[in-house]
Amino acid sequence: MTKILIIVLLLAMNMWVFFWGYQQHTPKYIPPPLVTAEIPSIKLLSEEINVGITDKRTNKLQCVKVGPFDNQQDAIEANTNLEQAGHNTELETKANKRNSGFWVLIKITEDQVRPTLEKLGRAGIMDAWRLPDGPFAGMLSLGLHSERSNAESQRNILHQKGFNATVEPRVIEIPSYWIRANYSQTDAIAVQVLQQIYAKYPNLTFPAASCD
Repeated sequence: MTKILIIVLLLAMNMWVFFWGYQQHTPKYIPPPLVTAEIPSIKLLSEEINVGITDKRTNKLQCVKVGPFDNQQDAIEANTNLEQAGHNTELETKANKRNSGFWVLIKITEDQVRPTLEKLGRAGIMDAWRLPDGPFAGMLSLGLHSERSNAESQRNILHQKGFNATVEPRVIEIPSYWIRANYSQTDAIAVQVLQQIYAKYPNLTFPAASCD
């Protein structure tokens, strides 16, 4: 019995020594250091859309008319330059009525043409011809004067010789050319080309135009 107790005691002592030695040699757990990663900035999709809308609102459209050009080729050249610089353009032609002298006229009917010409010839007036078209078609022209006073003087002489002459203005239609253009106020090239055209043709006007 004594031997059995001794054996049990020895086994218990060996087990205690084993566990004590194991605890001494087992490395302690050391947690890894915390790593702070740089968090990238995030832009929401809604924010990007709002930025695009703001840019379009600030990018206002400017509309203008450029003219009048008396020469069609000048207008075409300016129109081409504006288009290449980013303008949306439309070339317009307008007919302008201008006073270009004063007629001295005698109104006659068809059957009065020959008797009137013969009567003018007897009065020493050979320079008369019948207008073929226009607002005074069929009337006899006795002359065209640049000054109204000269036309009235000739009319008075004809009155003295028995002819019922009148003075009428000669109105002609002369075409002029305009460019309707629109461009972005923030487009530096479009603005620069418009300024260059203004410098090249100082007599032009640039009235604001509707963007409709």
